[in-house]
Amino acid sequence: LAQDVKVTVDLKDVFLTTILEELGKQSKCDFFYNYALLKTKGVVSVKAQNEKLTQVLERLLSGFGLTYSFDGNVIVVKEKET
Repeated sequence: LAQDVKVTVDLKDVFLTTILEELGKQSKCDFFYNYALLKTKGVVSVKAQNEKLTQVLERLLSGFGLTYSFDGNVIVVKEKET
């Protein structure tokens, strides 16, 4: 399952879109998101060593008020509903 894939990333001061591209390559998943929305979130750093994709996404997105869901091998990133 895509949710169980382990990833390793060490990126500093990059846009969320850059991190999602890298996670997509490693997990063989496609990310679906609003590019303009993610760009407004600014830059971020992330470091993970052989961690579950879901753990990295949780840590990465929660601080920006974003959430994700899996649809097969597509990961949909969107704003959390309040």
